[in-house]
This record gives sequence, structure tokens and C-alpha cells, in this order.
Amino acid sequence: MKKYRSLFCILLVLSLLLLAGCGAKDEWEAAEKVAGKLSDKIEDPQLRADTEKLLDAIIADDYDTAWDAIYEGVNKADFQQMYTSLQPHLTGMEQYTLVASNIHKTVKNGVSTTNVRYMMTAGEEKFLVDVARVEGYEGLTSFHLNEYQPVTITGTLGNMQGANAAQWIFLTIGILEIIFAIWMFVDCCRHKIRRKWLWLLLIALGYVILSVIATPEQFRINFNVGAFLSYTSLICYSTGGFTCQVVIPAGAIVYLSMRKKLFAGYEAEMQQKTVQQMPGEEKTDEQAVLPEDPKTES
Repeated sequence: MKKYRSLFCILLVLSLLLLAGCGAKDEWEAAEKVAGKLSDKIEDPQLRADTEKLLDAIIADDYDTAWDAIYEGVNKADFQQMYTSLQPHLTGMEQYTLVASNIHKTVKNGVSTTNVRYMMTAGEEKFLVDVARVEGYEGLTSFHLNEYQPVTITGTLGNMQGANAAQWIFLTIGILEIIFAIWMFVDCCRHKIRRKWLWLLLIALGYVILSVIATPEQFRINFNVGAFLSYTSLICYSTGGFTCQVVIPAGAIVYLSMRKKLFAGYEAEMQQKTVQQMPGEEKTDEQAVLPEDPKTES
């Protein structure tokens, strides 16, 4: 019993430390690593070339070359205003890197449009560059550059500073879910049941998750089955919006509801095996017939 209590405490502490550390990494660096693996596979090379041509021209203060990178149908007055507003940020910049973090293609009336968001790094400065290109057109049909503003979040296990009452309630429920799931996992380890490893996997991964994501850019509802160390939470973003995640440890609940049946089934199986292995218990009909008394024969 004592060793299982120790196992419960160790698993609980490790789980809380792991969850508290999730999301603690620098958001920009984490996004760059993921985006870098995808950009070479799905990125539009011509769109990147046009984007770099435009940026290089603004950095070099070459208006004509910059205009040449834009689709001729774009309003020239609007472009000139954009060019003037970007000059203070880009003129004289020595080096920069572009990583495509989001690529979206749409087809309307048979015309394909590619929208790309680039993460632009220039020394300590960071920018988000949103561009678009219509298939068959020469040059960029849209270009927007904004300084990157780090997004801070509250409501996760490692980010509760400034959280509101609702976020604390959600987190409390989430921690109780973690404790319950680990308790069921250790309980399953303690007892002898059939197919124990399958039940351990079900408890560890059998989560049902309903997520509601509401931000200025999108509203989405997700439903997922199967996860590891998930918990109910209400995450709020500094840029506005929230993510509400309701987690049900379905695997642990199923185990708890069938716990007594699993124990009883295992005990019955063991008793049956014991009876079958006892000597003299199983006899044939011939063995069961008593021999005749020799005195009666005479």
C-alpha cells in the first residue's frame, strides 16, 4: 500500500510540473520551429520572391522596384501611402529572415488565391507580414506589415497571474480531474484484473475534450477524443478572446464504474482455475463406479 501511495504522489507531482511547463517557451521561437518544417513543403516560391523583392526595395528606398513587385491593378496612391508608412521601420535594415507560419489557398470562380503570413525577424525586431497573390497575376495583390506584439495568456496551470474567478474555478476542476485520473491509474496498477495494460492505456489516454475558441479572428468549436494529461481550463488572451476547454476523463470514469466487476471477474477466473487444477476433482464415469464387494460375489 505504501509504495502505491508513493507512486501516486510521484505521478501527481510530475504531471503538475509537466503541465505547468507547457506554454512557458517563447511563443515566437516555438512558432518558428513548427513553421520552418512546413514552409518548404507547401509555400508558393513566386509569392516569396515577390515579397522579398518588395521588402528589399523598401529597405533600399527604391520606390520603382517596390512598385514593380505589386500587381498593377492595386491603387497606386494607396501603395504610396503604405510605402511611406513602412519606410521608418525598414529603411536601412541590414538582414532579415522570413518564415511562413500560415498558408491558406482559396478558389473562387475558378481563380486561386494564396494568402501567406510570414514571421519576419530582423535582429531584435519582429514583424508579421501578410501577403496575397492571385494565380495568373504578376506581383502581390495584397501586402500588410505589422510589428509583432507578444500575446500573453492567463488560465493555464503555469500562467495564473491576473486570472479572474472563473479561470480559478475552471483550473480547480482541472486539477481535480488530474488527481482523479492518476488515482484511478494507480488503483488499476494495485489490483489484479484481466487485460490490465489495456485499462491503463484507456485511463491515461481516454479523454473527451470539447473546446470553444473565440478570438477577434475566428470562432470555432472542436471535439476531440484521446489525449494525454488534459484538463479543464479557461484561457484568456491579451489580444482579446478566449479558449474554453472542457475535459472529461472518460477512461478513468469507465474504469471506476466497472471496477468491482473487474475485480470479481478476475477472482472468479482464479477460483475456476484452482478448482480445475485440484487432483481428483474431475473423474470419468468409469472412475466414479464403485467396485463390487468381493463377499457378495461368493
